[in-house]
Parts: sequence; C-alpha cells; structure tokens
Amino acid sequence: MPTANDNPGVIANLDDASHQAFIAIWTRFHKQSHVLYEPSIHSALDTVRRLGKEAGGMQTLITGSQHLVGGALYALQGRGSSGAQLC
Repeated sequence: MPTANDNPGVIANLDDASHQAFIAIWTRFHKQSHVLYEPSIHSALDTVRRLGKEAGGMQTLITGSQHLVGGALYALQGRGSSGAQLC
C-alpha cells in the first residue's frame, strides 16, 4: 500500500477524522499543549528544527507506525550535516 513517503506529492489531509480525533484526545489530556499539524514528515521535521532553534534546543520524540517513524529516521539520516542527532 503506498504511503505519503512513497510519493512526495501525496500529503495527509487535516480534514481526516482520525487526525481530528488524535488532536482532540491529546489536548484533552494535555490542556497546556499546543498542537501543530504538518501534512508531511519533511514539513514536520522542518517545523521541529525551526522551533528547536528558536528555543535554543529541544528534544523530540517521534512515535507512530513503522512507516512514520521509518520515514522520519530516513529523512534525518539523509540530513546528517543538519545537526540532528539520532540516539
């Protein structure tokens, strides 16, 4: 089954009910949090890098399916000179 990682032109849709449900669940349990939505792994990593730079550094935990985590690890490894560290 193709994923958004297989075709960069395919992006996730925020209108998808599952995305809305996850956002609602997260904010219900973490009321002080601010949820950002990014349609692709690459745009999410770019946002995290920007936020980390603005904050003077941060740690990020990526969870989800093997396709999401694997795609994120692949993207991070492809940018070894960007300063991202894999632990």
